[in-house]
This record gives sequence, structure tokens and C-alpha cells, in this order.
Amino acid sequence: MKGFFAILLILSFVFSSCGLAKNSDEENINDLILELRDVLMSTYETGEENEDVKSSITPLFWYRDVSQSDSIDYKIRIDVEGDSAHALITGIFPGVLNLYYVNDSLDTALCQKNFVDTLTRSVVFSRDTLKEYHGGWRVAKITGAEISTENPPAMSIDSVKLFKEGVIDTVITGIDLYFPRNEIISLPSGESIEVTLYSPDTTGFFYIHSAFRRSKLSRGETFYFGTYRVPLIAGTYRVAFDGISEYSLLETDSVYSAYGWMLPYKSE
Repeated sequence: MKGFFAILLILSFVFSSCGLAKNSDEENINDLILELRDVLMSTYETGEENEDVKSSITPLFWYRDVSQSDSIDYKIRIDVEGDSAHALITGIFPGVLNLYYVNDSLDTALCQKNFVDTLTRSVVFSRDTLKEYHGGWRVAKITGAEISTENPPAMSIDSVKLFKEGVIDTVITGIDLYFPRNEIISLPSGESIEVTLYSPDTTGFFYIHSAFRRSKLSRGETFYFGTYRVPLIAGTYRVAFDGISEYSLLETDSVYSAYGWMLPYKSE
């Protein structure tokens, strides 16, 4: 991971040092994506704090980590038409699920499951700003990020509602819907936001990930519900709604499979 970001920083330096006037539109846009990589090129946090998941046969706790042998790979496809451009960002994230559970001897055991998640996100750019700034290009609209292990995924999400009286009342009906970059959801720092997630899946588990913390959503008849707290420190964060198949966490000899939506938001 550290090596990957070092490469990004080197590339960013090389692009900028060459002079914007000499760069192509694709190079300027790629440079802009790298500058905004915290929003546009990110996936689930790793090694995050967690709430214990307990039942008669459920593991004590689990967390995901990046692979130590395989590197993260990004592919960026850019299509330019006049003063507009579209970029499709695809990230390949090899990782390992660390699953701690109580075995038949009542000892704590570790099961590790390797996986490869794929992230996709779209970005629309407009060329209408200063030529000195990335050749005049700026980010106009972005989508959320879709993350999945399998294609088609074993889990699915129909919609997600975020609610807090007097603060927010919005329903996200699709992760591929565009929104203006300057209209990223803003939430008061420290607020507890109610989340209702609608999914036809009734056997798996859904979690909320935000600011290196994870909490499990409770299951209703046709939906899942829970809360997450906005960080106290102002800044741009991301929240992920993450579905993990039942066999990923309840069976040691089954493969890992997950599906999630991820959105940027601001704590103010």
C-alpha cells in the first residue's frame, strides 16, 4: 500500500513538472484524479475497529487487510469530447479476511480467506476553469463507488436512506447516479445518522464503515437498520454500506464474498 501511494506521488510530480502546456487532456485529467485520490480512489478501510459479532456459531470478530503479496491496481479509462470528459475508474484490491472464531475445542482460532474486490466509479470533467489548473479541467460530477467480489455479486442493495431530524432526509436509489462534486453530503460533526438499507437478501450481514469504525446493521422484515456517528474532526470522509454473505463469516471452508456501496461525505 505504501509503495502504491509512493508511485502515485512520483507520477503526480512527474506530470506537474512536465508543464501543463505540454500535457494532453488525458494527462491533465489523470493528474487531477491523482490529486483527488482520497475521494476518487479508495475502498474499505483496513484493520478498522469493530463491534464484536456474536451468536452460537458466529466468529468472535473479523477484519479485512490488504494483501502482502499482491499490489493494488488501478485502471483509468478517459474519453474526451470537446470540453467534456468522462473517466471510468476501476480498482482491483487483493486482500485477506481475518476471521477469529471459537473452534470445537473452545479455543480461539484464525481462519484467513483471500479475496479480490473490484471497485468502479465514474467521474465527469468540464474544461471551464483556468488553463494553469490541470489544463483548465475540473471535476464536475462523480458517482459513488460500487465494490464487489463476484460478478454478478452474491449480495445486493436496492437503496439506502440517511435520516436525522432537521439535518438530512435523503434516499440513495443507485450508486451509479451522478451528483455535483460541490454537493457532497455535509453533516454536522458528532451527529448520529440513522441508516435504513433495503435489500432482498435475508441471510447475509450488512455493516456500516466510516472513519475506521464498523457497526453491524440490525435486520428487519424487509430492510436493515442502524446508525453511524459523524467524526468530530472536520474533513472529507467516506461511508460504506457493506453486505457480506452468510457463508463468508459462518463457514471456515467457504469463499469470501461481499458487495457494497461507498459515498464521500463531509463532517462540518
